[in-house]
Amino acid sequence: MEFESFLSLISRLDQAQLGGLNSHLKMIPKERKLFSQQNIEKMQPKKAAVLALFYPKFNNETFFLLILRANYNGTHSSQISFPGGKFEIFDKDLEYTALRETYEEVGVQSNEVHIQKAIERHFYSAK
Repeated sequence: MEFESFLSLISRLDQAQLGGLNSHLKMIPKERKLFSQQNIEKMQPKKAAVLALFYPKFNNETFFLLILRANYNGTHSSQISFPGGKFEIFDKDLEYTALRETYEEVGVQSNEVHIQKAIERHFYSAK
């Protein structure tokens, strides 16, 4: 899709009803359904944020950025994901977290990013 067309469509999100948690719950693995919201909150999940970065590329077509996480002994090892990560104590909000992590992971400066719509959603995952 041409990038300008994409931008005109994405700007409509401000008025759209988004599925949020209900959509998330439809797609979660069966194992995750074993955890109640209350049990997950007891596990004190960490706050985190990601950035869905859309940009024009060849012939002004719309692309979005995914990264391949490093191979390490941990939960998110070798996963394909959006850039992002854990909220740090010095982060002023989750938007800042997403921008900071994007810079750290792929070098995109926050002043080069236009946030069309920052949506804070609360999704929990087991540790």
